Amino acid sequence: MRFFHWGLVASFAGLYVTGHTGMQNTHMLLGYLLTLLIMARLLWGFVGSKHARFSDFLYRPKQVFRYLISSLQGRAQHYLGHNPAGAMMVFALLIALLSLTASGLVLEATIEFEGPLLIVLHDLQDNSVYTWEALHHFMSNAMLGLIALHLLGVISASIQHHENLLRAMITGYKHTFNKEAAHD
Repeated sequence: MRFFHWGLVASFAGLYVTGHTGMQNTHMLLGYLLTLLIMARLLWGFVGSKHARFSDFLYRPKQVFRYLISSLQGRAQHYLGHNPAGAMMVFALLIALLSLTASGLVLEATIEFEGPLLIVLHDLQDNSVYTWEALHHFMSNAMLGLIALHLLGVISASIQHHENLLRAMITGYKHTFNKEAAHD
């Protein structure tokens, strides 16, 4: 799971940079890597460890709303796995990344005339291509907003529950903050 997370971070960062600097070949290779990582995460969401499975963190919108309110009030319930807000962020990020990679594959087929979708998309109309291109650019920027919200959530939950979630994503183990050291 940590490999997926940090591989995703690195590949998205690389994609964002190469998408804005004209490094098209590198951009396409990183896009394939991102697509493979997303496919692996989707599979892992059904067969992975307990807290990685989607069934472990499916919450109703009402539960997410209650969690967000209690979090703003400083009394959010602690979860060993994903909390309701974190779960919604996982799904939002996956949906955004799927939109981003799908639109990238469509563009590769229709503009570069290559890739796995070339066979099915060779007759796509020009105005449709512009729509896919706009979606691709929009989703790459929307990801920045989702990433910012994700980081705010990680910081907020780390402080509120006295645990270092960043360290947990590096080591694989949740360690609580030393409460005395946290006040220094």
